Amino acid sequence: MNKKKEPVLYVGNCHYCNKSLYSNTGGWIASPKFKPTRVVRHFCHNGKDGSCFDVYCNFINDLKINAEIAHVNTMETDWQNRLPYKQMIEEFLKNGKSS
Repeated sequence: MNKKKEPVLYVGNCHYCNKSLYSNTGGWIASPKFKPTRVVRHFCHNGKDGSCFDVYCNFINDLKINAEIAHVNTMETDWQNRLPYKQMIEEFLKNGKSS
């Protein structure tokens, strides 16, 4: 019996560790942003503490607390696109696991 092979698609690289992610491998998650433009960030996620997605979420939560202390309304969906938060997020992702 011939089994039909499912196509394997390249999804993207993890925005934190730069690992290549494919459709036939589990352990990754997409984190979409819609403002100012639609951007999808992909992260490694194995469901355990310490995954790239967990590290990113912890960073964003800490940044959100600091923004609230600075009287920035984080209930608005575009607070991450404002300076200096946008630069801080970009720098965090650029440095990735190397730091």
